[in-house]
Amino acid sequence: MRRFIYALLFFAAILSTPTISQAKAAQNWIETYPDNVDTLEAFFHQQDCDFLQNAGRVYDLENERWLSASQVKEQFAPISKHIFDFDCDFKTTRSELATLIDYPDELPSSGYALVYFDLAVADNGNTHISMFSDDFIQKYNQRVQVLGQFDKTLNIRVLPSLVDTQSP
Repeated sequence: MRRFIYALLFFAAILSTPTISQAKAAQNWIETYPDNVDTLEAFFHQQDCDFLQNAGRVYDLENERWLSASQVKEQFAPISKHIFDFDCDFKTTRSELATLIDYPDELPSSGYALVYFDLAVADNGNTHISMFSDDFIQKYNQRVQVLGQFDKTLNIRVLPSLVDTQSP
């Protein structure tokens, strides 16, 4: 029985891999690779906010603040259902944001940045998405596709590392 379960998990992982690849195709993402997912989590906790993976937020570059979910809905309706309401309000300077997400250049001083905190990446470059349900994977792929093709913002896909994390 144990071998059967392992075989099912193995085949589920194989079958989900093309789906993940499809989500990464034809996107307008600038990918960043912060050293550690724990650093992102600690930053948000310092602001009394929860850090969520597989979650997008919109950052106002000129005013150096995160937009609320209702503000995103007013200004960017096409992506609003894919933006999470973190229910916290705090300022982050462009410099702090660039350092936090390991952005390679200076962020623009105006406009908006859509920052998508993707699933953390293991040392082999893969995520653990195959552990999730088909419904989760479908919604994940849809979210990445819609957000990545949005052209009213600077689209930043943050792929933090799981290497050397304190998480179990």
